Amino acid sequence: MNIFAYVNHHTIDELHTKGGGRLLFSAGCYPTGSLRLKSGVTLYLERNAILLGSTSPYDYPHFKPKERLESE
Repeated sequence: MNIFAYVNHHTIDELHTKGGGRLLFSAGCYPTGSLRLKSGVTLYLERNAILLGSTSPYDYPHFKPKERLESE
């Protein structure tokens, strides 16, 4: 998991534990894998904030590249 996705998952967990909040992305490009929002947590992107899907399959926790490659 890339460091940005790791930080976001922990931030989402912290916000959820505290009863909710806003995960804010200011202008910029943010590479990430999958994000799972929890109740009470809002994802907010300011103008020119871009979430960029990672090209690494390892940044997506439910993707198992070895199994998929072997089955093809």
